[in-house]
Amino acid sequence: MNFRSVLAGLCAVAVGGFANFGTARADTPKPVPLQILAINDFHGHLEPPNGASGRVDGVLAGGAEYLAAHLDRARHGQKHTITVSAGDDIGGSPLISGLFHDEPTLEAFDLMKVEISAVGNHEFDQGPVELLRLAHGGCPATGACPKKPWKGIKMTYLGANVRDTTTGKPLFPPSTIRTYGGVAVAFIGLTLKETPSIVIKKGTAGLTFSAEADAINQEVARLKANPGVHAFVVLLHQGDTVRGGDVNSCNGLSGPLAGIVARLDKDVDLVLSAHSHQNYVCQIAGKPVSQSGSFGAVFADIRTTLDPGTRDFSSIVITNNIVTRDINPSSKMTKLVDKWRQQSALLGRDFVGRIAIDVTRTPNAVGESALGDLVADAQLAAAKTAVSDLPRLAITNPGGLRTDLSFVGARAARPVGELTYGEVFATQPFQNPLVTVTITGVDLKAAFEQQFDNPATGKARILQVSGNVKERVDPKQAVGARVLSLTVDNQEVVAASRYRVTMNGFLEGGGDAFTALTKGTDRAEQGTDLGALVDYLRGLTGAYNPPPLNRVTVA
Repeated sequence: MNFRSVLAGLCAVAVGGFANFGTARADTPKPVPLQILAINDFHGHLEPPNGASGRVDGVLAGGAEYLAAHLDRARHGQKHTITVSAGDDIGGSPLISGLFHDEPTLEAFDLMKVEISAVGNHEFDQGPVELLRLAHGGCPATGACPKKPWKGIKMTYLGANVRDTTTGKPLFPPSTIRTYGGVAVAFIGLTLKETPSIVIKKGTAGLTFSAEADAINQEVARLKANPGVHAFVVLLHQGDTVRGGDVNSCNGLSGPLAGIVARLDKDVDLVLSAHSHQNYVCQIAGKPVSQSGSFGAVFADIRTTLDPGTRDFSSIVITNNIVTRDINPSSKMTKLVDKWRQQSALLGRDFVGRIAIDVTRTPNAVGESALGDLVADAQLAAAKTAVSDLPRLAITNPGGLRTDLSFVGARAARPVGELTYGEVFATQPFQNPLVTVTITGVDLKAAFEQQFDNPATGKARILQVSGNVKERVDPKQAVGARVLSLTVDNQEVVAASRYRVTMNGFLEGGGDAFTALTKGTDRAEQGTDLGALVDYLRGLTGAYNPPPLNRVTVA
């Protein structure tokens, strides 16, 4: 890669900086400037995100109307420009998009001139058939077909590591090539290999997900066989975490991404990452790598130069920018958002219940949260409508809790303390089936041990439990011995006994690597996780006030 020798002389990837690469001779082909605008993890947030998700570095940020305006402003005066996404454009979306199969978001992406997107794990929330429908058009598999069926998208989805298990054929193209000033640039897109363990089981049925670096390198080798391709950009739906800093920092980067990038072919020039909802601009193994937060609150403006002689990048400068709300919004996007807001408003404004204070996803030192307690209690209440003489409990995964419940409200559109259906929907947007199964005590204990030995996340992921469950743990103990005590209704869980366990369909299918939960029998469904939460809040006689976080304790 020709530009790396120049880049290596810099202290780090330039952020809004300047580097002089010398003066070209008169007979040397002129360098070709190319702007790449990048976003990731939009998750259907057409409206500005709420709470902490709607602030970046203390600044109000996000909203499709403002994102579109910032992108238009950034493109101004650029001869060669392309807008891309590193995945999770949809899935886990608020009511304004989720209620309509996320078609509003994809319509907005076309309006924002997003040309290419990697598939992320949440693109598979409703399965490959629905994802292909969203990409190419047609009627939803469930529900009535509208008078004007969905026409599909202009944007190109890429999935270099996603293939049909039977045929071996890719679900989407591994890459696409765009040409600027006579120089070909290859964009390779893919999702993380762990996708089957972090979406509902049916979402990835019939598909295989190969290792990221292997898939990228295979595609690079294939494209290099064409002597015209030497410039490579990777859109990778996998990411690391950082420890603080502004949107352009790279403090304490940790996670799986660095290991993947270190294995990449030397001719990969730029990696745009996603999934961890972090902001960073880094250099890993000599390659510039970035991520731009989530929910459309930040975007990357990447200024590159292509060398017509080498047909490769000669410079890459990355700047993450906050999508502030202090500029005039895009009028075209305002019109689109208003259209879908009006269509979802009637259901979204429906009164559900009251809360006495904020009910948040913020975990305590052990991993328990007020929102997790509420959701687990709601699911246990829904399951108790069925007859059984076995001890019962409910569990839910923290990753399924998508937003906090705010006492004040998102836009002061309702009295303080009151919750609307739209706000509750945003908390449990996947509408997973709520399932109850019979599990032996030995498998139940094994599932709780898997909280601390979780290959899907690389770190502890604490199950949220109903109020009749008490768990005492010591994470410092050996693998398999970290749960010191587990009781249901004040009775210690016995290996040979059986228990009725209620959970969402994601966990039942072994999601987040909780494989012990797949061993349940006597399966019964009780609607959806969203329905259970709505019914529980509607059934309260007063405002919900979160109880103390004492269901999980540390020895």
